[in-house]
Amino acid sequence: MPAKKQISKEAILQASLEIVRECGLNAVNARNLAEKLQCSTQPIYLSFTGMDELKVAVTRMIDKEYDLFVKRRIDRNNYVISKAKAHVLFALYEKNLYTAMFLSNTLEGISLDEIVNAEWNQKAISSITSDFRIDKPTAEKIFIDIWLLSSGLATELAANKMRINETDIQSLLSGFYERMKNCYAEK
Repeated sequence: MPAKKQISKEAILQASLEIVRECGLNAVNARNLAEKLQCSTQPIYLSFTGMDELKVAVTRMIDKEYDLFVKRRIDRNNYVISKAKAHVLFALYEKNLYTAMFLSNTLEGISLDEIVNAEWNQKAISSITSDFRIDKPTAEKIFIDIWLLSSGLATELAANKMRINETDIQSLLSGFYERMKNCYAEK
């Protein structure tokens, strides 16, 4: 008679997400999961073929957590800066999730062209185009500059290399945006 699953796949994934949040992606292993779920490792391997499959599923959950975190912080009147700030705040408040999502080797790197052309960045680029009254190629360059600045800040925060508060993050990003506007906006 085959083993009966008593711990759901969803419970395993939720426990995995909690482990990542507390200790990082590298701490997700069968032993730590079994301890957190207070079970043997068998339920884990009944739901997943191995740790690689589980980590891919957990990475998808982290991606959803990130999207939700950012969406909650978007200001439609200040879309670009609020999105960039939310990215940085994710690293500030969810260091281990940020590290797992953006700084681990679980995902392939993507090119700047792929970043610019990604569906989730089109609204920001469109916002820059209308806010600065400039053409799309120039707006794409400004978007990359803002994306690199926010990613740099986020990486420093996630790596505990910098201490900065939300007010200073807002000031840095807004100041940069205004300087870009002064340089590029049609007069």
